[in-house]
Amino acid sequence: MSRKHPVQETAVPDQSQLLKMYEDLVVRTNNLSLELEERGNGADKMTEAWADLDWANRVDRDYLWMRVSGANSDQFRYMQKTTIDMYADITAFMYTFNPLINRAANVKTQFTFAMNYSITPQDTESEIGNQIKAIEEDAINRNAFFTHKAITEIELELLKTGNVFVAVWKDKEPVSIRAWSNSEISDIVTDKEDAARPLFYVRQWMDDNAKQHIMAYPSMFATADDIPTGKTRLKFKGTELDIDRSIVVYHVSARKPLKAKFALNEFVSACRWAKPHEKILEDFAAILSALRKYSHMMTTKGTAAQSAKIATQFKGDTNNMGTVLQSNPAGSMVVAQEGNDLRVIDAGKSKVIGVEDARTYLLMVSAATGVPETFLTMDPSTGNLATAKEIGPVFITQIEERQTAWKDALTDIFRYILETDEFEVSFPPIRDNMQQYVMNVNAFARTGSGAWTGAVRPKDYIKAAHEALEWKLPPEDELDEMATALVSSGAVSPEEPVTDDSLAQLAQAAAGLAEAAKKG
Repeated sequence: MSRKHPVQETAVPDQSQLLKMYEDLVVRTNNLSLELEERGNGADKMTEAWADLDWANRVDRDYLWMRVSGANSDQFRYMQKTTIDMYADITAFMYTFNPLINRAANVKTQFTFAMNYSITPQDTESEIGNQIKAIEEDAINRNAFFTHKAITEIELELLKTGNVFVAVWKDKEPVSIRAWSNSEISDIVTDKEDAARPLFYVRQWMDDNAKQHIMAYPSMFATADDIPTGKTRLKFKGTELDIDRSIVVYHVSARKPLKAKFALNEFVSACRWAKPHEKILEDFAAILSALRKYSHMMTTKGTAAQSAKIATQFKGDTNNMGTVLQSNPAGSMVVAQEGNDLRVIDAGKSKVIGVEDARTYLLMVSAATGVPETFLTMDPSTGNLATAKEIGPVFITQIEERQTAWKDALTDIFRYILETDEFEVSFPPIRDNMQQYVMNVNAFARTGSGAWTGAVRPKDYIKAAHEALEWKLPPEDELDEMATALVSSGAVSPEEPVTDDSLAQLAQAAAGLAEAAKKG
């Protein structure tokens, strides 16, 4: 009579265990593939440094984060902060060493903040005006936030990491403003009923004594109910953190998914194509370097010893290579017996690959970043005038969108600081065709004899002149003084001119009439 053994039940792994098992399997498979490759016939092979680090294909493999979105809890729907930081590190690396990523980020920054921005009170002599002036002119504030150098560094941080955090010390006199990097904020605590409303930012950093710190800071959108007077500790993931109530934080992000805590930087898709573009150029340079080694080939019927003797004669003095004493300057000669032949693989266009084919990857970088090819390479020979006219406005609109995003962020921050709306954040206008712009302004500002028509405000006319000359705009009070002097001289009319909108409509109507006249 046989005895039945009891059936042992096997625990079903949960979602996180399955994902961990899958990732371990991928790593083991990749390691085995590399090991098998190294055990091959020993032939020379080209390897990708980033492939060994699992960076080149990381974007492909990270489809796992999308699969995780099938979990029961929404907290698994988006990338973890460690993944955000990893891609920020990759982009920072590429910005430093890859000219395309570096150029794309710099071009966007230059167009966005090349002529700076201004925070202007409705009344420059009011208390609000004095507050803004005190904040902007504070030495540390200027160095950290308000100089052109500071704001472009902050914009580059936003481009490379996707996230920047603005810290405000409202109770200081004057108010202090600083920018914190993406790497400093490890987590965000949101309203459990409204994920779009952040309550606290968890900051981790190391001081000069290598001591780790972790602290919670209230969000600019937190209310008194969220942070009652006596609350100094925050319950966070099974522990408690100290709350620094003296600092309030505002999060500036770029292309953040709805309800996600952090944004993935916008250069991730570009890095993937910038790397093969770089590799093609490196490989082609290696081919050229190899070709320079041999410039001639001689085939002889002599013995091996005779061939070696001839080769020695053409070898030259290797001790003086690269100097005026070098006896065989332009390349070396290959000497071989009959039957031995040295050939160069033809890597020309449409055969194997050529350096011209790198442009395909360049265009992918351009598509990913939104920066036109001519801006990336500084090569005006690519494209034509018609294409440039079509692409230019699209890029300008992209920059204007970025300026609008910064305008919204700075408006929120200063509305919190000043507790009023009696100010305006503005950027100088971007002109894709400055010469035509100035001609249009002059056409309405002055008659054919040079007399002032009164259609354009003196202050706007002075601004247009500065833009045309690429001069930095003077402060608003100086502009007012210059406009007053222009009126006092009798050159212009003090009467209120037509609005800018009317001016634009007139310009469009004039252009339409001119086009109709040409066709007629």
